[in-house]
Amino acid sequence: MSKIRVSGVSRVARKLCAVLASLPSKRRVASSRASLLRIARPFEFSRRSEARLDCRCEFAWALGEFLRLYGRDFPDEPIPTPRIEDVYRAASAVEAINQPIFGRRRYRSLAAKLAALVYELCKQHFFINGNKRIAYFFLLYALILNGRLIDIDTFEERAELMEHVADSDPRDRKRVLRELTELIGSKMHPYDV
Repeated sequence: MSKIRVSGVSRVARKLCAVLASLPSKRRVASSRASLLRIARPFEFSRRSEARLDCRCEFAWALGEFLRLYGRDFPDEPIPTPRIEDVYRAASAVEAINQPIFGRRRYRSLAAKLAALVYELCKQHFFINGNKRIAYFFLLYALILNGRLIDIDTFEERAELMEHVADSDPRDRKRVLRELTELIGSKMHPYDV
């Protein structure tokens, strides 16, 4: 079984996910601001494609950890600390992926949910800078928490994927989501956390 090359954002995502995997899902941890956040693996999907997206705090915690690790490992390419309002708007968009419409799930497969996650975080420009990097991180984060990895080896491939989503016409949303779903579905493979 092949594994993705660990470099750039992938290395930061794997570090964070290793930390998450070592914590019991209901354990409480003190953050740097002395507030308690519950780690409930917010992007973990069951085999029936039901999400366990929980609350804004979990999204904010994961984003904060990513920014901390990214800032430490890549000081030349900083991502500004986002305003809490922007974090909550992004978290709400991610939570909306799992909301049923007329009692039916909008996205039935893990690949479709991940494609929607990437599209929303990349295209909606919730943050001043770093939207594509954050979107790619949360793709890896969600994959690893669901026991999967993705075979996108080179930086150029990752950058091209995120640029394609960011530069796409909003009227082509369905087409872009379909392409992303097919790409993610074909390139993801099982991985034991």
